[in-house]
Amino acid sequence: MADSSRRASAASRTAADLVEAAALESRVGAELEGIAVREAKDGTEVWLLDPAVSLRVPGSVPAGTRVRVRIEGVDRASGAITAAGVDWPHSSR
Repeated sequence: MADSSRRASAASRTAADLVEAAALESRVGAELEGIAVREAKDGTEVWLLDPAVSLRVPGSVPAGTRVRVRIEGVDRASGAITAAGVDWPHSSR
């Protein structure tokens, strides 16, 4: 049962990634506003305001901070989104 639940969760996340990538495909190069949700070892999770998309951005910004991110690339086949913080104080860029 746990295995089927794990597979269902993975399939759901993959589907969400593909939809989010499709939503951002036409916005490559654009700077978008969002809210930093939480910091992690590999970056900061950001919720974009429009379109409503969640993505990981390299660098460190405290949760709750309003931020700007630049969409640098979208791979619609895999659902991967590459973004960078714009003028982040602790950005890795």
